[in-house]
This record gives sequence, structure tokens and C-alpha cells, in this order.
Amino acid sequence: MATIQNELAVRDLSKEYPDTLPKRIEWLESSLGLDRARILDLAGVAVPMPSFPPLTEWEQLAAGESDRLGEAEQILFSFVSQFCNDVVKARGFLDQVRQDAAFCTKHLPFLTRFSTSQEKDAALLGIIHEGGTDFLVALGAFLASGHGSRASS
Repeated sequence: MATIQNELAVRDLSKEYPDTLPKRIEWLESSLGLDRARILDLAGVAVPMPSFPPLTEWEQLAAGESDRLGEAEQILFSFVSQFCNDVVKARGFLDQVRQDAAFCTKHLPFLTRFSTSQEKDAALLGIIHEGGTDFLVALGAFLASGHGSRASS
């Protein structure tokens, strides 16, 4: 039964999932309720805040950064796949993380060693890019924090 549900979720997601990278990133941003700056931080794309108006199109941001944004898309898609491709459940998880101020320290207690958000972000990004058992928790904490390194720069 679970396999049939997973296959249905994949088929439903494939109907919604756009064809181009900028549209897919935009769709993930909207569907998961993500902060655009966090997606760029996840991708390692440096865009100074003064030149980063909130309504900048993803096509414009993707120019010259398609490899990095493609990697970020793969990470975000892996995140959604952790919830059997159910975007509503994935967003619900992020909402729960946002509401639980102690989420990071409960699930990743070593983060208490870091005093700045930049240090915590670097540690979370390391876990995310390595994959492994803490991937989901680290990515949830990173995305839900909504205060990327560019916010304090």
C-alpha cells in the first residue's frame, strides 16, 4: 500500500514540477514557504543585499549560477522526497521547526558551541552537503531559521 501511495505522490508532483531550473526553484520557494536568501545561502550564491531586491526573478538570479542553484534544487528535492514527495507535509515540518525555538539544540546539541548565526549556518551547511543521518534535521533547521548569513552582514 505504501509503495502505491509513494508512486501516486511522485506522479502528482511530476505534474506540478516545472520544466526549467528557475521555475523549479521558484516553485520550491513558494511551495515550501522558503526565504529566498536561504535558498541562495544553500546554493552558496553570493548576492549582496543592496543589489538583491525581493522581487528579483529567479531567471535573473540563475544567470551564471545554474550549477549552484541546480545543486540547491537537488537538496530541496531530496528534502521533499523525505516526506514521500508530499510538499504539504514537508512545509508542515518546516513550520513545526520554525515554532520550536529549541529545535536545533534538541536535535543537534553541538550547535550550542557556536556563538554566531554564521557559525551555526556553516555547521548546518556542512551536515547538509555531507548528507547522512542528520540531513533532514540540519536542512530543516537551516531553512526554517530564515535569517541567512546575508541578513546580518
